[in-house]
Amino acid sequence: MDFDSTSIADQIDKLRLTGGVGGLETGLVYDERMTGHNLPGHPESPQRVVHIWDALTCNGYVQRCKVIQSRVATKDDIQLADNEEHYQKMAAIPTLSDTQLHYLAGEYDSIYMNTQTFSSAVLSAGSLLEMTEQVVLGKLRNGIAVIRPPGHHAEEGLCSGFCIFNNVAIATRAALDRMGVKRILIVDWDVHHGNGTQHTFWNDKRVLFFSLHRYDHGAFYPGSPDADSSRVGGPGAEGYNINVAWNDAKMSDAEYMAAFHNVLLPVAYEFEPDLVLVSAGFDSAEGDPLGSYHVSPAGYAHMTHALCALANGKVVIALEGGYNLTSISNSMCACAGALLGDASPRMKSLIPNDAAIKCIQSTISHHSKYWRSLKTIMDLQAQQPIQSNATEVLTGSHDTAAQIPVVIADTQPQTLPMESSSEPKLESAEHHPGSMKSHSQSVGAHSQDQATPPKPACPQPIQSDLQQLRLQVFSAMEQAGIEQMFAVEPLRWCKHLVEVKPIPPPGEIDAFQKCEVCSTSQEVWVCLICYKNGCGRHVNQHMAQHHKSTSHNVVLSLADMSVWCYACESYVYHVAILPMVKAAQKSKFGS
Repeated sequence: MDFDSTSIADQIDKLRLTGGVGGLETGLVYDERMTGHNLPGHPESPQRVVHIWDALTCNGYVQRCKVIQSRVATKDDIQLADNEEHYQKMAAIPTLSDTQLHYLAGEYDSIYMNTQTFSSAVLSAGSLLEMTEQVVLGKLRNGIAVIRPPGHHAEEGLCSGFCIFNNVAIATRAALDRMGVKRILIVDWDVHHGNGTQHTFWNDKRVLFFSLHRYDHGAFYPGSPDADSSRVGGPGAEGYNINVAWNDAKMSDAEYMAAFHNVLLPVAYEFEPDLVLVSAGFDSAEGDPLGSYHVSPAGYAHMTHALCALANGKVVIALEGGYNLTSISNSMCACAGALLGDASPRMKSLIPNDAAIKCIQSTISHHSKYWRSLKTIMDLQAQQPIQSNATEVLTGSHDTAAQIPVVIADTQPQTLPMESSSEPKLESAEHHPGSMKSHSQSVGAHSQDQATPPKPACPQPIQSDLQQLRLQVFSAMEQAGIEQMFAVEPLRWCKHLVEVKPIPPPGEIDAFQKCEVCSTSQEVWVCLICYKNGCGRHVNQHMAQHHKSTSHNVVLSLADMSVWCYACESYVYHVAILPMVKAAQKSKFGS
């Protein structure tokens, strides 16, 4: 089939606007009846979902997605992760007087109730169930549930921390027990630890629970030692509960991305989930009055984008916390864009602070015996200690006390795919329940709703020291018999793809071409605009020089068939470039 630049541009535009890949769409679910649960002046306000839905509508995301019908969770649904006694107690709420509701709420930690609390809670749980089912069954590619009340603090038989029923836990159990899903990854990026979700799946190795949360050495809500990085899972499921417990500093995009790329993604690729559920609390966002962290909408977009590379893209995002109306609205819009395949906005500097490095090191140290990818990082320090200048690059300081090096993503092309592996070998551990502190006590003065996150800036490139570190990583991996560890998630949409030209006659790409400048056959790239050849940055950088002189952005590697966009500083994978990739593959491999 012949392609011209006009047809390529038309196809790209059509796919981008519809969000359609293989006929599948991104789903949205919302029901204003969930606003019935209300206590004037409380941070867990109905306006949270109202503002998010308005923002999704005003920014065109509702129009680009498929809005599905909400539904009410049944008693059997709720009892997938709760008990009958608690369900019956909550079901009686509509019949209680204001005085009775006041005393009932007082039995729990940080809970308010009115006559519509139960109806809102079963609608919240049921709507997430419906979204999860449609994604699992392949009716939708991925989806977002704009729901409340939240759920990740709710335990079996216990309301807690603004949560009535554990929505994500119920959806997870339904997917496992009713829909035939084998393995599920739950990512909880709410600023508070998801204690209820952790306890629900403590002994279940079908579920990998990963939580990034503010811990402050146990002082931050829910104030339990269960949120510590040393809590790895119950007997038979050790290694399947991963806590990145933040201490001693306010965290932002750099710290969250470091945790993703050094802990979550390597382990997730080993685990190979069939479904990803996200407890998306936006109280870690810039401007939130409870979390006081600084994650930007761009940060949430990049985290969502990374998760879309897992489970064949089956990702469901469920709203948890977040109490600045502007922050949660902008953040959820950023997640919607990522699910639709939009290019993620740039983030600011990606150098994590010293405190975050130590927290990530702690998590890796506790889990390295369960996960092969994390063990490699542990072995690296013992085999080839990192010099102080490399530590400075990694942490932004001269602190040389780091025990485990944390790898920061380079801003130049590197193909480092993650190898699927068998289930990790597990050992035993104990569960030590801890006390709960009041969620309401952590509420400070509200930030202004109109607070706007700083404009993202381009990350500064890390060059020679990081390259040296990467070589050390590769050396340690080779000695350990591990061929691949990391993952790079390509953009699913790039505006510079419209520049791509059809393959010149006779429609073939010679995969064995040499650099037109220096005649090397090492790391050769071909420009997909003019089809000239040049060597990569690890040789003589002639393709990079070609880009600078011509502003041609999109290039194809003849070494590994990846496509790189210089302008976006990212790999790209899209149907529009498949003819070029296939032509190079045919030349190199004969098929």
